[in-house]
Amino acid sequence: MKLQRTLLQFSILGMLLNPLGSIFAENIAQKQLQSGHELQFDSPEHFDLGAYALLSLPSSQGGVDKIYGNKLIVKSLQTSYGQMNLSFADIFWLGGDIIGEPKQIIGSSLTPAITFQNNLAAFDKYKDYIPAVFTVYSNVINDVQKFVDTGSTLVVPDKYNYEYNKATGGWGGAAGSLLKSGLYLKLAQYNYDHFGENAVKSYVAGHTLALEYASKATNAEELKYAYFVEGYADHFLTDLFATGHSRTPRVEIVNYCANLGQGPASFLTKLMHDQDGTTGLTLVNGKGETWFGTGDENFYTPANKDNKLRALSVVQQSVDQVYNAYVSKNANVDLNITEMKKVMPDIEATANLAQNTAMFPPMYKIVKGTDGSLIINQYDAKTKSYNQLRCLSSATAAAWNYAFN
Repeated sequence: MKLQRTLLQFSILGMLLNPLGSIFAENIAQKQLQSGHELQFDSPEHFDLGAYALLSLPSSQGGVDKIYGNKLIVKSLQTSYGQMNLSFADIFWLGGDIIGEPKQIIGSSLTPAITFQNNLAAFDKYKDYIPAVFTVYSNVINDVQKFVDTGSTLVVPDKYNYEYNKATGGWGGAAGSLLKSGLYLKLAQYNYDHFGENAVKSYVAGHTLALEYASKATNAEELKYAYFVEGYADHFLTDLFATGHSRTPRVEIVNYCANLGQGPASFLTKLMHDQDGTTGLTLVNGKGETWFGTGDENFYTPANKDNKLRALSVVQQSVDQVYNAYVSKNANVDLNITEMKKVMPDIEATANLAQNTAMFPPMYKIVKGTDGSLIINQYDAKTKSYNQLRCLSSATAAAWNYAFN
């Protein structure tokens, strides 16, 4: 941790005091701000959301078997280190965070189904990373189990971000991660599909594919493939239950601060992501029902109990739709998506809910300028007012506070 902050301090000072060296310093700062700051439910949280889903499968005796998500193998890979059998829950937590295509953004794609499939293909493309990833994950579980057991906020040591980076083709350690990003950090840099409307679109694209595959499946093995697709899709579905992902304008911040590159924009995103995830928000679904939830690392806390139960219930409804499509041989895409949008968090309604804007004013608010361009305003807690976001100064101030306090 000391090395991490020392490197960040150096890079910030380099940008502030030596403009001629800013190119090198900014590169270090951007990578440093990205490393150790993943913006998603932590892996144990995503795994558990998939593990408790009951998946239906036709039995060899003619009935229906109900198998928990951590027990049903949906993808087998022949790696250089032997065969890896991945469960539905494994796909659930790996998808998008550890395994995927960094620049294949589903939510902004003109052909989301194809882009989603390109991300699925990453499991075969990067299969040799997975054994090492699982080694890191087992160590993470050992470290955080005490927080799970006591219903506390997860505290995941920064070292695991570096280990995941090394496991996915990058270099390990704080310094190594600055010099060579692996798939893990590259995905974090372009994780737009885990936020807001992009998460909705990504889930819809994947769930649609799963329904279509299931409706055409003729046996249990083909149905398992539909569950493989569904597991990846449900990762984005459950991101919507993490309040730091709900109203944070991830894509808009990147576009607004584009001249600074990915690093400062990612750090500005993290500020609101962390604030909303810690304070929590009242979430609203398509039926107008409301409940309180919190964000990443708070999945097991008492404050998030209702949100956790709703997330588990919505995942179950989603996988049940896949099995029903298999039985009926009808994907019923429009009807099924409509039903899911009734129970999953509604991004716009949550953002506009009066009690959220009054009790927890959003850190960033998007408005239209006189020329029609989008402007991002930042909330000032001291004056309780909004002022136009200054990307560089805001990112530098926030990074300075993180590094030196």
